[in-house]
Amino acid sequence: MRKAGNKKVIKTIVKRNLQAEKRRNIMLVVSIALASFLICFSGLIATSLMEVQKKQIQDTYEAVYMNVSEEKLSKLREEKGFERVGQYYIVGDIPSAEKYTAAFFYIDQPMLYMLRNQIDLLSGEVPEKEAQIAVCKEWLEKYGKDKKVGDKITLNTEQLSGEYTISGILDMRTSGETFPFLISWEKLENYENYNESSNMVYVHVKEKNAEDIKKYCNEIAEKNNLPVAFNNQYFRYVNQVISADQLGILGILIGLVFIGSYTVIKSIFQISIINKIQNYGRLRTIGTTQKQIKKIVKKEGRYLGVRGILTGISLAILCSAIILAKGINIRNYIVCAMITAVVCCIIVSISINKPIKIAMKVSPMESVRMTAISNIKISTKEKNRKLTPISLGIMNFKREPKKVWSIVISLSLGGIILLAVSSALLLQEPERMTQHFFGDADYKIYIKSDKEPTELLYSGNPLNDKLKEEIGSIPGINEIQTLRKSATFTFEYKGYGGRGMCDMITTQNKKEIEDSLIAGRMPENPHEILVKDEYKDFGEEVKVGMQFEISLGREKIPVTVSGIFQSTKVASAQGCGRAGFNAAMMCMPEDAFKELLPGIKNFDFAWEIKIDPKEQSSVDESLRNMISQNEDIAIESFSERVDGYEKDNILYFIFQIISILIFLFGVINLINTTLSNQLFRRREYSVLRSIGLTEKQLYRVIICEGMCYSILSICITLLIGTPIAMLICRQMSTVCYGKVVEYSFPLFYMSIYVLVLLLIQVILSIYQIREQKKKSIIDQLRME
Repeated sequence: MRKAGNKKVIKTIVKRNLQAEKRRNIMLVVSIALASFLICFSGLIATSLMEVQKKQIQDTYEAVYMNVSEEKLSKLREEKGFERVGQYYIVGDIPSAEKYTAAFFYIDQPMLYMLRNQIDLLSGEVPEKEAQIAVCKEWLEKYGKDKKVGDKITLNTEQLSGEYTISGILDMRTSGETFPFLISWEKLENYENYNESSNMVYVHVKEKNAEDIKKYCNEIAEKNNLPVAFNNQYFRYVNQVISADQLGILGILIGLVFIGSYTVIKSIFQISIINKIQNYGRLRTIGTTQKQIKKIVKKEGRYLGVRGILTGISLAILCSAIILAKGINIRNYIVCAMITAVVCCIIVSISINKPIKIAMKVSPMESVRMTAISNIKISTKEKNRKLTPISLGIMNFKREPKKVWSIVISLSLGGIILLAVSSALLLQEPERMTQHFFGDADYKIYIKSDKEPTELLYSGNPLNDKLKEEIGSIPGINEIQTLRKSATFTFEYKGYGGRGMCDMITTQNKKEIEDSLIAGRMPENPHEILVKDEYKDFGEEVKVGMQFEISLGREKIPVTVSGIFQSTKVASAQGCGRAGFNAAMMCMPEDAFKELLPGIKNFDFAWEIKIDPKEQSSVDESLRNMISQNEDIAIESFSERVDGYEKDNILYFIFQIISILIFLFGVINLINTTLSNQLFRRREYSVLRSIGLTEKQLYRVIICEGMCYSILSICITLLIGTPIAMLICRQMSTVCYGKVVEYSFPLFYMSIYVLVLLLIQVILSIYQIREQKKKSIIDQLRME
């Protein structure tokens, strides 16, 4: 019975302690919730991104056959090794009278299923009749307001114009004023410019490993005399391995969160116990044992810890589900939640260990002799020093080193994490990524045609001198330069083959390509070639010395790999357009191009244009009108690429959220530690006021002590956080850009953090003094 009674007493004491310290409880729950949120959210985002990748490659296509006639399409559908065969036909971009461009295309039902992560049918069905069409929701919002499935629309395009019935609404990527429209097979078949040989066929292979898939698809391509390309995203996912650098970055971030959470929680509990030291002394006086004191503090910690952990995990799950809805996996969510709960329980247990020891060591005598100013130690030098509000504030700051460092470290760790995350955020900025991959150009004009690439060059390259003169005549155009000279290649190597873009090595790009070499050397004759790193179509790892045959559409020549270049380091070889599928896979000397395509003099593939910023609007309209008159070329602007990165770069959005939460974590921690410290000293302040310290002088004492904490925390944050941030950004930049880029200090984010840190100290000091003014000095001296 006595044991049960003790439990009831402990439970009652815990309940009253929790009721009496609501501010502390809120601060602890928020701190624990933020710690569990950061840990759980990081795990959920990592697993959700992997889940998104898995869903994108799962039951999708592994290979694409091009230039497929309807006869060969029937043969591919009969292949027993294919689980699914989808037809895809790009009609092309056709200008409209309403200043937008219609990108007409056709896909069948199997193709729609395989592209479900790129093309989502929000409502309705794919068109089946000639007068039916599926439109994207962005076009409806802008040009077909209040229209829905079953309604009629009119398209005023140069071709395929007329009245259509909306059969479905698509959720697809759009680029500027170019909108996709899905037409029916009946409409395509009756289209006067339909060329059956331009069909593309996407195939999903029955269960095989990666190497067998490539081998099988190449055999089918050879049997039907068809060019084939592989879904590199699929093979990258299948072969992906988490690198030591990635694990290192994750380890640093988790370590900082762990240490930061531990310091904050320990600091809050420790200050709370010190403030209530007389209460614990009284409990000892009436017979409470050290073991019971330990149980009381532990029970409080567990009660608050469970609520904080559950709150943080719930918020992490909610945010992750909103941000990456396509990455939801119940098993991953449960595992992340369980791991977070275990880790945070360990953090809470370790954090309250020291406060528990302090509470257990309290003797019954503390109830009568302990006051808030009993531990002041004044050195001989300080006895003879003339006291001023500033010097008194500094003395308060200096006299308890352990407490000072506990508070400073807890404040600094939040700043260090914020510095690291905001530095990574700058690295992912859309403008910065665009600047790296797009270059200094304002616009890029490039070849984008449904015609066979070689025949297009022989019939007349659309990027010619005449077009250059016409563009140059537009007011506001400052410069037009050839960015890339390229052609489409096909090759064969030990039964494997591939297709892609091969760039010409010119005097303009030679130095850049040479600097990007990671193995071998530059070509010294027309029969030597460079291949990009991690190129997958050889069936094995690309190595210097490999020999194979290559063609640009007509002739074939044997070539030897003289070097391997890192594609992310060659800005001029990056793909044009939002998809970027036309990036350079290989590079050859000019003599090789002339040997493979005799008679061709103009190999221009992309131009870059620089304009006068003052003429932006007029240049944009004139340039787009001029480009829209030629169906074989396309245009992309710097701003469109920035918009693309903003929509697609989910890491940037994630880092923004984490930065905000860490900022809140630091602010809450600052408020808690500052208020706790001020409450701890409230009797001291009352004594000082009773002996003549004015209100203005008290302001200075409190603000000076608070500023000492903030300034020291800021210095430690910068001294320790900057090297950590530089290390993390160094590793991340090699992943994002293929090379180490110059570190950018997040001045904006850290300036706001520092400003808020200092401002809160002033606000809380004013708040504390106003609270004291509500009671008389006699009442304050009686307060415990």
